[in-house]
Parts: sequence; structure tokens; C-alpha cells
Amino acid sequence: MAETPADPSELTPSAPLTSDEGIAYLQSLKEKPALSRYASYISLTGPGWLQGAITLGGGSLSGSL
Repeated sequence: MAETPADPSELTPSAPLTSDEGIAYLQSLKEKPALSRYASYISLTGPGWLQGAITLGGGSLSGSL
């Protein structure tokens, strides 16, 4: 198993979080400025929003991109 980085900015898809680490990461985001915090939230979402748009249709896909 890959070792989880100590710094939340070093997170990658190959370094998944455990429940406790995820809670600590989200709590650390409270101290960041709004734009940086939103970018961090978006980086945690994964490709699900794009897959949802593809499932809904071409118009939804082009609108989401």
C-alpha cells in the first residue's frame, strides 16, 4: 500500500485517504482562502461529474466542459 503524504497538497489518486486522514484534510482546508479551498474540493471529486454529463447526453457533456 502506498504511504499517504503528510502534506495535503501532495495528494494524488495513487495516495488514497483513510477516513481519519480525510477528516483531517478537510479540516485543514478551513484555514485556506476560499479559491484555494474550492480548488481542493474539486480535486477530490474525480471524474464522476464528467461521466454523469456523458450519461445525460451530448448537450450536457458540452455544457459541463
